[in-house]
Amino acid sequence: MTQAIEPKLQELKERLGEIYDLQRASAVLGWDQATHMPPGGAEARGRQIATLDRLAHEKFTHPIIGRMLVDLRS
Repeated sequence: MTQAIEPKLQELKERLGEIYDLQRASAVLGWDQATHMPPGGAEARGRQIATLDRLAHEKFTHPIIGRMLVDLRS
């Protein structure tokens, strides 16, 4: 791998790692909602999951991700 590609690949991995972390945190909240949700907690938990899912989606669909993939295509 050339030196010019390595920093771009590392940045892409870091960005995708953040997205993965957000998705896993949302999954844990979803599991907790299904198994241990205290009475009256569904509204707040739904809002929390929606926020994490929105952030993950925004990060994944950000134009920089597409540019990085194009740059790294070769």
